[in-house]
Amino acid sequence: DPQTGVFNPDLVLNYLRSLNQLDQSQRQQYYNFEQSIKKDQLNTKFNNLITKGYYFPTSLAEQLVKNSTNIAKVQFLAKDMSSVADSLITITDSDLKDYYNEHIDDYKLVEETRAIDYVVFEVVPSVKDRVETTEVVKELFQEFIAAKDPITFVNSVSDHRYDSTYYKESDLPLQIAQKVEAAPIGSFFEPYLDNEVFYIAKLIDKQFRPDSVLASHVLISFDGAQATTVTRTRDEAKKLADSLYQVINRTPSKLAEMARQFSDDQTAKENSGNIGWFADMTLPPEFNKAAIDAIVGDIQMVETVFGFHIIEISGKKNISRKYRVAIIDRSIEPSSATYQDYWTMASKFAAENTDLNSFTEAVSELGLNKRTFTGMDRMTNNIYDLQYPRQVVRWAFNEKNEIGSISPILDFEGKYVIAILTDIEKTGARDFEKVKNIIEPKVRDAKKSEYILNELKGINDFNQIAQKLNVTSETSDINFTLSVLGSRGRESKVVGEIFGMNAGEMKTIVGDRGVYVVKLVEMKTPETLANVERYRTQLTSAFTSKIYQNAVVRSLTNAADISESRHLFY
Repeated sequence: DPQTGVFNPDLVLNYLRSLNQLDQSQRQQYYNFEQSIKKDQLNTKFNNLITKGYYFPTSLAEQLVKNSTNIAKVQFLAKDMSSVADSLITITDSDLKDYYNEHIDDYKLVEETRAIDYVVFEVVPSVKDRVETTEVVKELFQEFIAAKDPITFVNSVSDHRYDSTYYKESDLPLQIAQKVEAAPIGSFFEPYLDNEVFYIAKLIDKQFRPDSVLASHVLISFDGAQATTVTRTRDEAKKLADSLYQVINRTPSKLAEMARQFSDDQTAKENSGNIGWFADMTLPPEFNKAAIDAIVGDIQMVETVFGFHIIEISGKKNISRKYRVAIIDRSIEPSSATYQDYWTMASKFAAENTDLNSFTEAVSELGLNKRTFTGMDRMTNNIYDLQYPRQVVRWAFNEKNEIGSISPILDFEGKYVIAILTDIEKTGARDFEKVKNIIEPKVRDAKKSEYILNELKGINDFNQIAQKLNVTSETSDINFTLSVLGSRGRESKVVGEIFGMNAGEMKTIVGDRGVYVVKLVEMKTPETLANVERYRTQLTSAFTSKIYQNAVVRSLTNAADISESRHLFY
């Protein structure tokens, strides 16, 4: 109920009783709404079934609270792997393969991928196209001058329809803005070229107009007007509007009372008719014209597609000279002959280059720009320089194609693309050679950590270790949940081992960026665990939130044995 903001079942019943009187689109809109409610209720019941079966143990919540509140005070030394020169270590293929075999699960592909090289023959206008377009524009200019109805003429020949907006001089194209102030109404501006587009213009009107207007109104609508459910006829609405106009015109202060009592604009009605500031040209044209033409304090009555409006103008902002200009724009476009020329070039390239070597050599000889795209999966929807590249993806994943296959000419509406398949990676462990470069830095760091550990063999005194490594110690309070080790930043593995140590114990730990010698000074533990129940409630709420964000469907999808085939059709 717009009056109370409370659900009113009577309004629903009244709507349903009139459902058969509505047009087909409105009825279908309701039926769709009804189905969505049913589906939403079923989905809610299913999600509730999952969330009500979830329990977060108090003991686990206590442990997580300890993790966030216990503080380990440590003294530590840090030696960066980067401080060890690369020349001091040796890495062999055997070392890399050993690491690869030990961590093979880290290098598994969940989805098949493809890699391609491709060239783009982008169709651009020829010299002949430019000359012909220039001649056409010259003819259009003469026809524009002779046209009795400039707006209809613009709509019939321009790439874009007539724009009736009044613009400030600063908002017009520079070539027009430089001339428009001194030009009389009806003046024509000769064709000019800007960014491959020809423009011709005629000054239709110039006025002093505000940027925005403050107004209030009373709307009296009628059956057949837009966005209304009232049943009064137009004649009845006109009679009521005339009466209200007479009252408000005599006593403008009564507009607020009349709006609250009679207006069919519910939003403005709640504000006593006030519609606030509105920008020029944003309301229905009849309303906008009345507001612009009137002076502040005027009362106007106009009819729009929404009904009859009694309008009071309360203010205007930023009045300045503005211009309405009819503009014809014509882009320089490639002709059908030019498209055929580029198609012939692309066809010749595809026919003469049927393998990777000839493809690469031809690209170099012809001065083409070869592009590369790797890691393409079946649902890739974004490839550099190609809008809506699904046809490339479908071709790349065609089971008949193999490495070295050349695509047919792919038409991208102004671009002809030819691709070559350069790599295919199946699901499962990636080939050693393809991850060798990724593995090498990890093996290098592991070798450097071994080098540092060898330097420390036989040294058990904290200060002697500091002297040997030529580093200074740092003392820091560590929180398990944050996993930040003082100035060293995040070192999750090191922090994890610290919380398994006893007070007074010293330990050497290999971290992500260096080797650490850590001494646990003390473990600070709160006497009581506060807010355990609140924390447990928060974690339960987080789980519930995941469920309502489609986590169950994603989980079922991942667990199901589904063969992905959308790429064959989309």
